[in-house]
Amino acid sequence: MLEKYPEVFESPSKLKWAISFYHSRGTQDVIDGNMKRAHHAAICATLMNGYLSNSSDVSPMKIWDIVQADNKTILTYFRKRTSCSCLDEKRKEYKGVKKTGKCCNDQCPLPERVAERSSLLYCTACKLVQYCSAECQKAHWKYHKHRCTNIAKLNSVDDELQKIAQARSNTLL
Repeated sequence: MLEKYPEVFESPSKLKWAISFYHSRGTQDVIDGNMKRAHHAAICATLMNGYLSNSSDVSPMKIWDIVQADNKTILTYFRKRTSCSCLDEKRKEYKGVKKTGKCCNDQCPLPERVAERSSLLYCTACKLVQYCSAECQKAHWKYHKHRCTNIAKLNSVDDELQKIAQARSNTLL
């Protein structure tokens, strides 16, 4: 997207407009029941917001959460970014629905690998991938191991950069 629309990414005001557009379009998609398109709009807005704020405000985990989000989470995402009450009816529809997530093990025995989010287990090292059970985590470890190590290293570097930035902002005050 950056290469295709450089004029948008070079101008903070145009980038803010694009984020607003995705929020508006995504909200309308939720109202229309087109959750797949709303999900896409949420991902685009989140990535653009990360670019606008130089990624200090949008962590890889936040992006991953939006990518993996269920319909209820997407609805919540747009409700928080919409000042009107246009999503209130949809909220009532989703009120009793439990949030779900997807097990990262491709061989998971669950239908479509979907489980209630509160029961999912996150990898303790990278904190990105989730599993429905310890068995699925063990079975997937040989595929996840290399990525996990790299992600954990990136997370620790990101943590250090955040601490440095916080220390600098504290000394400037």
